[in-house]
Amino acid sequence: MSKNCLVKSCTYDLNGCKVGVRFEPKLIRIMSTPELLVFLSNDLNKHTTRLVKLIKADYLILIGNPLKITNASLMVEIWGHLYASKFAKLLERVVRFKIIEKIKERSDTIDCGETGIDSNRKFWDLASKLLLIR
Repeated sequence: MSKNCLVKSCTYDLNGCKVGVRFEPKLIRIMSTPELLVFLSNDLNKHTTRLVKLIKADYLILIGNPLKITNASLMVEIWGHLYASKFAKLLERVVRFKIIEKIKERSDTIDCGETGIDSNRKFWDLASKLLLIR
């Protein structure tokens, strides 16, 4: 069976903003779009919490197991990717470096995986604890 056979997806309509998410075993991929940024910017903590709860509930239904990422870690990872991409796009107006292109490319899709799948999981877990996200 091909890995793609296991991929499922949803598009959430969040206050008129469309947010696409793909679900795979031990991994979710959130499409980083201007609409996602608009939705989250209205009330960052509240709206990110809402999105994370929706994603985790649907992950459980679609994949059949809970996603083993804390809500806080997932929230911080979403913020990290969104704002790194925004910052890179602003920098690009002033300078052209390959690293800026890489940041933009890597931030188009927010890949959030469980430990063992996501090489940055420990970083996001630690960041969520340092920022006291609950």
